[in-house]
Amino acid sequence: MKVRIHRMLSRYSEPRMFAGVVLLSVSMALAAESYLLHRTYGYFGGGAMNRPFALSGAAQYLAFVLESAAYDIYFYGLLALLLYILLKPLKLSRPASAYLVAVLSVSLIAGVVVARWKIYEYFKAAFNLQALKEVTAGDFTNLFGWVDFGQFVWVIVAAVIVGANLFVVRWLDGAKSPAGTLRLGGKGISVVVLGGMLLAGNHFVVGSQQSLRYGLESKLSYSAINAGLAFLTDFDRDGYGPFSLPADPDNFDARIHPYAVDVPANGIDENGLAGDLPALSGLASRSADIPLVLEKRKNVIVIILETFRFDIVEKKLGGEAITPFLNKLAAEHFHTNLVYSNFGTTAASIQSVLSGSLRFSEHSTFLFEHFRNMGYATFGVSGQTEDWGDSYRIMKLSRLDGYYDTRHKDWSSQKLTTWQRMNPQGLTLDYKEVNQKVFAYLEKAKGRAPFFMYINYQDLHYPYYHAGMEMKFIEKAHTKSEFFKQENREKIFAQYANAAFHLDKGIRELFAYLEKRDLMRSTLVVIVGDHPDSFYENGLLGHAWSLDQYQRRTSLLLINGAGEIVLPLGQDEIRGIIENSLNTNDRRLVVRHDPDKKVFVLVGGLKRPTLLGWIGPDSLVSYDYRRGRFRPGQQAPWSKPEDLDRGQKSLLKSLINKWESEKYLHKSTGGERESSSE
Repeated sequence: MKVRIHRMLSRYSEPRMFAGVVLLSVSMALAAESYLLHRTYGYFGGGAMNRPFALSGAAQYLAFVLESAAYDIYFYGLLALLLYILLKPLKLSRPASAYLVAVLSVSLIAGVVVARWKIYEYFKAAFNLQALKEVTAGDFTNLFGWVDFGQFVWVIVAAVIVGANLFVVRWLDGAKSPAGTLRLGGKGISVVVLGGMLLAGNHFVVGSQQSLRYGLESKLSYSAINAGLAFLTDFDRDGYGPFSLPADPDNFDARIHPYAVDVPANGIDENGLAGDLPALSGLASRSADIPLVLEKRKNVIVIILETFRFDIVEKKLGGEAITPFLNKLAAEHFHTNLVYSNFGTTAASIQSVLSGSLRFSEHSTFLFEHFRNMGYATFGVSGQTEDWGDSYRIMKLSRLDGYYDTRHKDWSSQKLTTWQRMNPQGLTLDYKEVNQKVFAYLEKAKGRAPFFMYINYQDLHYPYYHAGMEMKFIEKAHTKSEFFKQENREKIFAQYANAAFHLDKGIRELFAYLEKRDLMRSTLVVIVGDHPDSFYENGLLGHAWSLDQYQRRTSLLLINGAGEIVLPLGQDEIRGIIENSLNTNDRRLVVRHDPDKKVFVLVGGLKRPTLLGWIGPDSLVSYDYRRGRFRPGQQAPWSKPEDLDRGQKSLLKSLINKWESEKYLHKSTGGERESSSE
């Protein structure tokens, strides 16, 4: 039998064996990586899991398959050729060398796919490099904290597989076929060069197709080729070139690249946008602390509600109020749904609210420190871990008189899933646990008034349900990702409404405690959302991906506020409202609507945004930073800057200059680190 197998394999020429190895590698890579991509993000025909870049329709599917195959053939072809050359000194037979090359290629694919899957299994849909950096406090080695015995089992299995394959190679080497002689040759070199040129040209086309590029970026072959092309074409070595998005406006000057800091009035347009940044006057948001001057100071409670939609207060479902207590507060005190999340993500929203600026960093003076300097006792309770987005370090929460979040709870008695054990960032506290700790701190503050309290409720977080919730608007809760599709939009909202009804009881419980302790009249209470989630009103589920109303607009309730409020509001203005409320003896609250006022919003952090915009109740002006195109209205078509009229160019310049000024001041004040993750 052994002789027959040797004879059969020896009939095939080395080029045919080489082609077979490449075909095997390409087939496995295409199948495995496509499965991983779809399993994680619903990429083919999906769009769930907060990802707007899904494909739909046969034409898009075919384009992905063809593009994927092209990159795989080129990459794995070169890889197989390199392996043949490296193995040549071993003088293996044709079957043995072909088998060993196939094993090594397939092992590389399998290793990458398994590694990626384990990472996605850990971070779920929240995975991206920026989030990874922030969650690990900038130290990627923290990623390995979740490795347990299960991973070591894989090492043992891998060792067994390697040993078995070496035995097969030794067995196949008994064939009497000559040793490997595969060479590239002149024609081969021409094919490689021509193929590389065609692929490089194709790379520009793929770069302009956001959905297609998003999927291909998950592939080893595309990522490797993209990295190679980016390195070869980055002539000034500033990290950007013709293949980056956005492209480098000057590839021969390292001072100029898309995300360079534009220094004001120095005669140089460092980022190649809108000319040199003019003087900063009036462009950047406030950052200075407002002194508290009243002799009798109020207590302050800032409540941030996770995923708080602007249309949930006063809304009914099936004829019943979703948030009856919040409705009562809205009727008796100030309430507006014209507040916009500047960043659209949790950590950045919290930090912008409490810093009063878009330029928050560890060098900022957050409200905790400001009130402590004014003699206040400071406390914080969060339903999530504030390590998310590095908020704990940046806001210096360790300095509070009392602080508690999910990291301080003993979870040993809880029944946790494997994912929860591996991903403690995903654990949240029910409002009952949050309130219990809040009440304990308020008791501690007795006699030490005034106090400042930060509360973060997480009951509305995706998937809008946890085991402690009652079933008010739903009969069954869904937590698996396949449920969260567009056809289930009404059911998704019902589950969200159910969570909102549950949280509403928690807020009522908090206010009942304040009334019981006679704290209501002496306490300024601010309730604001960090961001909303869209339920496919814009074709998307979730937040952080667009600038429209359903992913940016939230609500604000102000109890015992005073001073003047000009609507609409950005979250970076809320701190000023808090301080102004404490700085006036006039208890009146004056509310004014400014039809010309717009709020600055962006996707991504200040350092590397992908979208910039001015948003208002009935308008959205946006600039797609990666593609270099501008849209003067939400329904208007996208246009290149050079095609805009004078008024539109002026609007675009004001938008870009706003971002440039914030970015410049962010860096000049030492704010190198940013937090813009979920």
